[in-house]
Amino acid sequence: MKLSFVMACISVLSASSGAAQAETLYLDCQQISKPKHGPVDLYAKPPATQDQVIRDIWEAGFSGFVVDPPTTWVVDLEANTITSPDNSPTYKITGKAAAEITGSFVSESRNVSLWGLNRISGTVVVTHTLQAAQQKEWQAKHGKPFPIMWMWSQKCKASDRPAM
Repeated sequence: MKLSFVMACISVLSASSGAAQAETLYLDCQQISKPKHGPVDLYAKPPATQDQVIRDIWEAGFSGFVVDPPTTWVVDLEANTITSPDNSPTYKITGKAAAEITGSFVSESRNVSLWGLNRISGTVVVTHTLQAAQQKEWQAKHGKPFPIMWMWSQKCKASDRPAM
């Protein structure tokens, strides 16, 4: 009787130690919300063509603010990085907890992108924030301030290995 109890305890302990957190998470996501900013929000008098809007945004270095983030992510908990095979900056993991993983990326122009995974709901939120000085430059040129925060939400499914 004592031996079977000891064996059962060893079995439970072995199983729980094998349930360690995966070192890499692969996320496949669907976008559920995105910023609603349009040309009317960016200009006192919007340009006549969409091409001019795109050119202005490109020249200002704000293209990352108007392009949706990737919907596939690789969260490498050992390397402390969050990347996407669909081309994105490499986010540095800034927090790891049972319920949440967070990361950040600072661009050359000092704009900050935040990445957060709610591990309970499976929601990823990507937020881009613009430096105030850059916002003022845009406003001086186009008559309205460029929105300082852009936020996307994604509903994700995770696995501990790639699908293929």
